[in-house]
Amino acid sequence: MALRARFGTLPSAVGGALEAACRHDLSEFLSCFTRDASVDVWGCSHTTCASIEYWARDLLSDDQFGLTDFIYAQLGEITAVHAQMTSRDYIGPVTFAFTLNGARIRALHITT
Repeated sequence: MALRARFGTLPSAVGGALEAACRHDLSEFLSCFTRDASVDVWGCSHTTCASIEYWARDLLSDDQFGLTDFIYAQLGEITAVHAQMTSRDYIGPVTFAFTLNGARIRALHITT
């Protein structure tokens, strides 16, 4: 997975989550999040561990899921990562906005 920086340093939790997602490794992906994390996927909010796990399990079990062409920027407390996404439901650009709490992801907002 090649990540190109535009500004700032990619936090390890963000890199770890993206690498785990690309490997379809649910356990490793979830370990990058805080217990009180929230995920907003195109306006659909997941605010419990069970809800986030359900969403991530569905996404990462998709054998067509993949991320390529990464570029990122650190903007204050937010790390924005733009990539190309392929899945059974969507093919196109996607932007991930990660907010950290220490060494883990507190919030993830996904848009196109």
